Amino acid sequence: MSHCAAVLVEDGITQEKHVFRTGSSGSKTKSKGVEYFDTQVEQIIYIIDNLIELVNRIKPDLIVLESLSFASVGNATRTLAGLYFCIMYQLFKLGYGDKVKHLAPTSIKSWARSKLPIEKQTELNKKGKPIKKKMDKKDMIEVAEILDSELVKGYTLVAGKADIADAYILAKCYQDREGV
Repeated sequence: MSHCAAVLVEDGITQEKHVFRTGSSGSKTKSKGVEYFDTQVEQIIYIIDNLIELVNRIKPDLIVLESLSFASVGNATRTLAGLYFCIMYQLFKLGYGDKVKHLAPTSIKSWARSKLPIEKQTELNKKGKPIKKKMDKKDMIEVAEILDSELVKGYTLVAGKADIADAYILAKCYQDREGV
């Protein structure tokens, strides 16, 4: 776990954006703006505390989270599941249970792909046949910049550029699909 982002979108306009950056205290190099911890549990607690502080300050009418990817494997999926559960638990404790909505990662990426120029929405497979483009970080950043040219200015990949883009696209996708 290294980055978690939150974006406040109100009436279609980005009002706030936040990146919570954590790392292992055992890292050989230390980056500015990163909070380092001995365990992943401490990293999760830091992220949760910051998210809940943000929710308490903003008092949103709606919270949209990216749901877990059930096709993913590896240790990171367990950590993300732990983070996801902790976020949901804290939001329910605060009375936001009915205000939390979820979108699947594949659904978000499909929506984002549709925002790329038509010629970039497909790629050729090994047999030369066109298939839907698999969306990577670079593509998601491009979509975010298409939708809001100022959104990720001043951010680098290390500082959470892709995370801000993902959080923004999540919000815009939900707004578009649900008409809110």
